[in-house]
Amino acid sequence: LRDGSGRLGHLHQGEQPLLHASAARCGEADEWHALLERRTGASIFTTPSATSSLEPARDVVLRTPPRLTRITPAIVSLADINAGLLRTDLGNGRLQDVLFPISLSILPASGVRRVAVASFRAPLFTDPKGLIPDTPTAEEPAPLSEEEIEATIYLPSTPMPAGGYPVLLAGHGFGDTRFGFPSALAIGQVSAGYAVVSINSYGHGYGPNTKLVLTRANGERIEIPARGRGFDLNSDGRIDSGEGCIQSSPANLVLTRDCLRQTAADLMQLLRVLRDGVDLDGDQRPELNGAQVFYIGQSLGAFYGTLLHAIEPELRAATLNVGGGSAVPTFVYGGERRADIQDLLASLGLSVPGVPGAGLPLRYEEVRIVDDPRLAAYQDFLALMEWAESPGAPLSFAPHLKSATLPGVPVKRTLFQMARGDETVNNPSNSLLIRAANMLESTSVYRHDLAVAQVSSIAGNPHTYLAGIGPLAASVIGFAAQGEAVAFMTSPGELIPDVNPFVALFFRNPIFERPKAYYEDLGYTPR
Repeated sequence: LRDGSGRLGHLHQGEQPLLHASAARCGEADEWHALLERRTGASIFTTPSATSSLEPARDVVLRTPPRLTRITPAIVSLADINAGLLRTDLGNGRLQDVLFPISLSILPASGVRRVAVASFRAPLFTDPKGLIPDTPTAEEPAPLSEEEIEATIYLPSTPMPAGGYPVLLAGHGFGDTRFGFPSALAIGQVSAGYAVVSINSYGHGYGPNTKLVLTRANGERIEIPARGRGFDLNSDGRIDSGEGCIQSSPANLVLTRDCLRQTAADLMQLLRVLRDGVDLDGDQRPELNGAQVFYIGQSLGAFYGTLLHAIEPELRAATLNVGGGSAVPTFVYGGERRADIQDLLASLGLSVPGVPGAGLPLRYEEVRIVDDPRLAAYQDFLALMEWAESPGAPLSFAPHLKSATLPGVPVKRTLFQMARGDETVNNPSNSLLIRAANMLESTSVYRHDLAVAQVSSIAGNPHTYLAGIGPLAASVIGFAAQGEAVAFMTSPGELIPDVNPFVALFFRNPIFERPKAYYEDLGYTPR
């Protein structure tokens, strides 16, 4: 209980309540009875530690042998590949062919001459419904099984260094796969001598029978397993893109919590596989240098990348691109996922006006008086969701990157990248993450508003700017942002390089900035 003067007390249930002062001041029982008469608020809540499940999960991972399995064909040359597609498993024996996310002809021209696929076993903490059972703080989470997880590896055509190629570990976004953003990153960075490695995050990649089908110039087709990790979460008989990650049913309000925690644990195991050396062709020489691994996560990849970076002592440096502090404000404030919240509200019998934020002010906005009981119920509901999500929310892990590192984990070199006016992970959610980390000085902002004013062909949602997809000007922006990330992570200090000269051919005025304050408004007009 807290009274108007800020003093605290505990109320113990019984016929004659016993009142005890907490903190420094101890008053008499009469004084606390008097406090009760002018109380201003009371709450009952639990206070779990956000890291209490993932830290012991790391210990489980440490005991799991990091075995690598080469998948035939282990390495495929892309020199004469002229077409590719994903044969996606939609469940119930249904397969659907979709074009490869990028033109395969671009890969060899960009220095990506070989692609490899391998797998490793990792402990699985989620149950068949995609949820991680609650575990008492003092107990270790018990893995419910193990999962064989496949990794895609893009290899450079440059001569291999003695210890293997340094690695860019790529974390893809929601609804994407290990063939989307990671392929775009390979186009931009493999020519510089980096290998790009990626896995499907939990709940992504469609079903387990998905395959990568490549076609050579002579018509020969090569089928490579591309096992997906999605499952039919909504029981509609179909596995859609990203299905299995977001938990938003009336019984489970955790959103991306367990998807993020499981993927972070998977990447911990992958780091150990890389550390032990990855020999893809059996010549006893590792192609990948496990001592030089750098993480780049885009969107959802920045969400689970925050958890991984805060927990994993072996990860040297990371770039967290367009990540957010929590799924709740990301979904609510005009984001593309607001429909998920609205559907959930409808299933609970709550009808809320469909406006961004539904009456909730952004930081620094004026106070709003809520006189609609539906909005009051909605705000209480969002608070409950944020509480349920917190053990897997990046917001909860961000302080451990620098200000309050976990036992055995050093201060992490971290670059935050965000896009002004991002319509998917909005700027207030970006700032929520960076504010929690207290690392504004390690932040780069792509000023999409300034870029569009100079080159109108790139107008639209800048959320995927790191991939460089679109007209040539967009590709230049993406390559510049990738170069900024790699230069920051591989340098000994924490200086963010100025990449504005790189884009000067298209943009006379700077479009990348080091912000002096947090962006707390949306930066765009919600549709």
